[in-house]
Amino acid sequence: MSRYAPLLLILLAATSGTAAEPTAAERGRKALTETAFIPAFWSSRAVSQVWRQWDGAKEKPTDYDAAIRDRYGLHPAPYPNDGLPMGLRKARYVIGSGVGADCMLCHGGSILGTSYIGLGNSTLDIQRRGVNRTTPRDPGLRSSVP
Repeated sequence: MSRYAPLLLILLAATSGTAAEPTAAERGRKALTETAFIPAFWSSRAVSQVWRQWDGAKEKPTDYDAAIRDRYGLHPAPYPNDGLPMGLRKARYVIGSGVGADCMLCHGGSILGTSYIGLGNSTLDIQRRGVNRTTPRDPGLRSSVP
């Protein structure tokens, strides 16, 4: 028995140091808060310039992040999201990167100013999201959608 003890100790040490697999909930949270499943539809420049498409806007709003959230019915992200509201995420084009939508666009909402993952977004205004008013490459092109 004593001659197998070192082998047993090595085997125990090797297996005890492995990380446990993440739970389904942990994998789901990572997928929802860190993964872009939809390709970018706006360039990064378009996001910073979309206010120019708003009727009556003469200059960029002082609290631009809040103005975007208010205009399109989005909510602050309760997780790191590169300064974007919940529902928008940095994503890839075929070549390069930009901003696309993620699951939180519809499945992230807020109650009394507190954002929640999984709460339906009852304030989303999909018609004013701006996708129909700008192209990913040129934020100046217009369509008939206000």
